Amino acid sequence: MNVVLIPNYTRPEMLTIMLEQLEKTVHFRSHYYLFTIDYGGLVKELTQVINQFFERNQVAGSIYNIPKTPYTTTKQSFAIVSGYRKAIELENPEYVFLLEDDIMVANNFFHWHYTVHETNGIFCSIGTRNHNKMYPIIKRYEAAYKDSSYQSLGVCWPKTSLTYALSFFTDSYFINPVSYIKNTFPDSKIGFFLHIPAFHGMGQ
Repeated sequence: MNVVLIPNYTRPEMLTIMLEQLEKTVHFRSHYYLFTIDYGGLVKELTQVINQFFERNQVAGSIYNIPKTPYTTTKQSFAIVSGYRKAIELENPEYVFLLEDDIMVANNFFHWHYTVHETNGIFCSIGTRNHNKMYPIIKRYEAAYKDSSYQSLGVCWPKTSLTYALSFFTDSYFINPVSYIKNTFPDSKIGFFLHIPAFHGMGQ
């Protein structure tokens, strides 16, 4: 079963709104929902919202509490990577989605991503226009375009691509991400993990 990874920290009110919109999407019930709560977060409040979500919808899923990490600068990255690795371990999915609590998806969110992946051999798909570049306004609801930079806004990864990307998150990255990126990806600007062929569009 494909996994929707939803990381959390201290915003149960945002998570509530996000989930209310997510429940309106096509294919909503056909996924496994993995909620992560980062160490030091509002565990009690977030767990209450998540449990209400499961009771209301009767969908498959679980909660994973991110362990304490010795890394400070990359604490957030560690939490996201830990969630991704847990998602692959739990369900052996074909695809893994990442939806943070401030991402409001369109009703066609899942449909758009699946359609893009079925018709294009791509590394990952991102459900919004690239905010770091200027493009003509996309008027068609189902439109998509190919780009070469990543942003974490409504993402869908094939398992093969995600496994490859996760292989770069070693201790060297978590200890000193700037040095690691400069040495491993010398042509990349700091702020971008990889320059990859990704599809962007109106799925968010």
